[in-house]
Amino acid sequence: MSEMSEQTLIKSSEIILRKLDDMMDVSSFDCGKDELNGFLRENAIEDFKKRMNVTYVLLHGKRVLAYYCILADRIDTKVDPIRRSIRDRLKRKSDYRYTSFPSIVRHRTTIRVSLFDGRCHE
Repeated sequence: MSEMSEQTLIKSSEIILRKLDDMMDVSSFDCGKDELNGFLRENAIEDFKKRMNVTYVLLHGKRVLAYYCILADRIDTKVDPIRRSIRDRLKRKSDYRYTSFPSIVRHRTTIRVSLFDGRCHE
């Protein structure tokens, strides 16, 4: 059975989202971009152990269908005029006195080439 025909057989109830761990086999994942494939295979677990980011995988059984990575960041309101205006609006509504505030960045989001149109979605 080809991967394209498998696409039509996957039910949403069979798909789960899990945090990547070093017991998962990600070796066959291919989104069409070497950099993103390499990150999942070679860096995602190590980055998690260093507390740099967390990678989540969408699984059908043991097969990785897609993944995304999130990391903590901050928005510096001193640098960018748009962000300064956000800070100023916050100041008017509360005693917000910080020059930055925490944020979460979604990074490295991609899907398996065989599932959709063959394009890698970053």
